[in-house]
Amino acid sequence: MQPNHQSTGIADIEELDEGDTAYVRAVLVNQLRIGRACTPFEVIRVKTAAGYYPIVLIYDTGAQVSLCNYETGPVLIGSKQADRRVTISTIASSTAKLRTIHTLDLGDGYDMDAILIPKLRLHLRTIDIPEIWQDLDDTFADQDYYDVDAQILVGADKSKLFPITVTDPTGVPIETEKCRLMRSRITNKLILFGACDEHEDELERMDTEAHIHQVQAVETEEAKISSIMQNLAISDFKPIDSTMDTD
Repeated sequence: MQPNHQSTGIADIEELDEGDTAYVRAVLVNQLRIGRACTPFEVIRVKTAAGYYPIVLIYDTGAQVSLCNYETGPVLIGSKQADRRVTISTIASSTAKLRTIHTLDLGDGYDMDAILIPKLRLHLRTIDIPEIWQDLDDTFADQDYYDVDAQILVGADKSKLFPITVTDPTGVPIETEKCRLMRSRITNKLILFGACDEHEDELERMDTEAHIHQVQAVETEEAKISSIMQNLAISDFKPIDSTMDTD
């Protein structure tokens, strides 16, 4: 998952004249470049009357509630309106409104409720499998999210769907310095949680120093909605002016 900033540029960059060039050292946190760590996710395929429908499940332990977008419609099995306003807070803004709650069929006996955020678009990134795990006699989860528009963010309100940590015969978690091995409860396939720097190619290494010709601070609506990964949902008992709501 890409980090959220006040702008799309990199911190501490001076404004440049057209044609100027700047070299910017990448920011490291816990010896890891910002943006390399990923939230665990997988693509599942739910059987419907029209065939198997692909959906991306993003597992976010930091989210209080689960969210979904309009594209999950083919697996919708029920819908209801919240009886009071629900506030969704992000880094950029906070909005309160009466929201719709969808009940979704995930197949194989699994279902869940999620608050409908029509324009929910979370930017995803996959992790390379560390070399020490490439010979595992097991199957890794499908993370080919290209052209898959349906997204469900699974929050703490559905914690029983979160992947479980894979352990060795002694009960010790299987992990590297920066990545932990987990298993999906839904598909029983392996999911990586964390980051992997072992397969960086020349382009990745060069990106440690960003070569920038022009710096622009532009925040799109999609960038704003992607910050919902850090969301807080509460019920409001006092009236709140929500005339500026856009989601």
